[in-house]
Amino acid sequence: MAKSKTTESYKGEFNYETMEITEETKDGTFVYDIKEALKRFDGKNLSFQLVEENPVQPKG
Repeated sequence: MAKSKTTESYKGEFNYETMEITEETKDGTFVYDIKEALKRFDGKNLSFQLVEENPVQPKG
């Protein structure tokens, strides 16, 4: 069966109280409203994944 996939991804520091992700790049600071992003998927069948990224120190 054929499938169609819609994907949105955000990367930055998450603030639960405001439901925002703040991303800092060389081009500036950007704030995304996660509640608004989730609203676009209301009533849809979806898969949900959260990933935390942490730096790892190299050996030596």
